Amino acid sequence: MDLRFHDDLADFREEVRGFIRAHLPDAVRERQQRGMAIDRATMKPWHDQLVQKGWAARGWPEAFGGAGFTPAQQYVFHQVMAEEGAPLGHLSWGFSLVAPTIVEYGSQWQKDFFLPRILRGEIYWCQGFSEPNAGSDLAALKCRADRDGDDYVINGSKIWTSYALQSDWMFGIFRTAVEDRPQKGISMFLIDMQTPGISVEPIPTYEGGAEINQTFFTDVRVPARNLLGGEGQGWELAKFQLGRERYNVAQVAVTKALLRRLKRFAREEAGPEGSLLDDPQFSDRLYRFEMELAAFESVEHFLLYDHNSPAEQDPDRMTLLKIRGADLHQAVTELTLDALGTLGLPDLPAPATLGSNDGLGLPDYVPGRAAEYFNTRKVSIYGGSNEIQRNIIAKNVLGL
Repeated sequence: MDLRFHDDLADFREEVRGFIRAHLPDAVRERQQRGMAIDRATMKPWHDQLVQKGWAARGWPEAFGGAGFTPAQQYVFHQVMAEEGAPLGHLSWGFSLVAPTIVEYGSQWQKDFFLPRILRGEIYWCQGFSEPNAGSDLAALKCRADRDGDDYVINGSKIWTSYALQSDWMFGIFRTAVEDRPQKGISMFLIDMQTPGISVEPIPTYEGGAEINQTFFTDVRVPARNLLGGEGQGWELAKFQLGRERYNVAQVAVTKALLRRLKRFAREEAGPEGSLLDDPQFSDRLYRFEMELAAFESVEHFLLYDHNSPAEQDPDRMTLLKIRGADLHQAVTELTLDALGTLGLPDLPAPATLGSNDGLGLPDYVPGRAAEYFNTRKVSIYGGSNEIQRNIIAKNVLGL
């Protein structure tokens, strides 16, 4: 089942599809479809094509170099990107989290300095939110930023800072004062990662990746002009960003692409009794999942576009999307690994190529599936763990 929204944008859909097929580098497509990390050098030519087309900053206002897409156009764009094997995100958090916050809350200097550089892909960002004792309870953060003349001096550490080793700048929240409520006295800063006193230690993940890190600050001096918003406004800015991050976690378009890939494998994996789709137990699981995903896509579409206010201004809506989207994203990778059987062993040495390219750009399907499964275990944790998000829904929506 493939629910098609916004059929009035059929011409736009095909324009996007044609552009991707003409300009997406093979190296980017292959790494994306095999679940591999895409480094900056590999991603940059694709980003440059999007910049030249005017589509790099889909959600930005046109006044700042954005594409000026309507929400419906953004939705269709992401659908086609996933269908064609193109990465939905690019160059870390700059476009989806940092730039919208600067547009909404930044000073004129910050807009003039950062936005053009983000647009050109010159700055790679990491996020400094969680701490060793402040993860889901983010308000408990203790990493200090103390004013000293024209600077703030930061001491402490952040953890789970994705891509910190590759990043040029960090956007993070730090405690600038101790108030009666822990949410107060928190401020957001934009920090050059080359500043003396910053050190980064990688945290290896189970599948062998090194994208997450712990970042340490020792008397790190940050110019006061790098304070984003006002002092003490960090909690408000963090909620603004987390709403956008939780929508990104939903990843319906990505999950649909993973489902298409799984169905292709199930059709082509033949055994003594036919294809995997002929197995009643597996096909029952597969089609139940497909129905759940189709239902969630309908809900996502309703929550995002059938209301008068933008979804990111309603944290409860974004929390609902985050919870269910993360569950489904994890479920499709689990179902995929079950379907692969021994082909999904983490240390399988030789790639297995299944059939011809069916238009999805999916050669060498098997390698990387185990790593993909292990890596997606985290999607129910980042952006606020699903357990904490369910507590928020119980309190704010159900009144429990």
